[in-house]
Amino acid sequence: MLCLDTCTILDIMRDPTRDNANPADRLAALSILSAMQSTSQVVGLLAEQVQVEFMEHVKTVGKEAERALSKLRERLRRLDAINVALGGHGAADVSHYDDHVSRSKVIAERVVASVTPVPQSDEITSRAFKRLNEARTPASKGKQSMKDCVVRLISPQWQSCARRPGVSCRLCIREHERLRR
Repeated sequence: MLCLDTCTILDIMRDPTRDNANPADRLAALSILSAMQSTSQVVGLLAEQVQVEFMEHVKTVGKEAERALSKLRERLRRLDAINVALGGHGAADVSHYDDHVSRSKVIAERVVASVTPVPQSDEITSRAFKRLNEARTPASKGKQSMKDCVVRLISPQWQSCARRPGVSCRLCIREHERLRR
């Protein structure tokens, strides 16, 4: 059973030019997606809050990736011009990245479509607000703190889903780096 958070899904389509961008992460996402779609061995769960956050940020993440790729193309054009000025030949071609955002967005949307939604109860919202007021982890002064608390507190609901008859599995939750203990 895999409980996904917003960043896990959005990471699929983030700027591929980042220093910490890792092909293995994208391959793992595709492998997990394939397993969720083709077998019952991997069941994906998605908190209602995560789905809301995904819809809220997907366009921004896509634009950030497009800007980064545009910067890469401009940098390569300058390098090519310097190469030609010094008597070199040839030009870098990164046209295979032209559809990166649309391709990766389709995969991220397939992940969202392949998981089982877990509704958020009013109790979770009130417990998250209380946690925020008490400044208990994952509460912090950050603007997303309330949302982070909601995603963290919904974990017991995920675990109850994992205890249904016939399911024996470990619960996996990938959380934001700042939420890790």
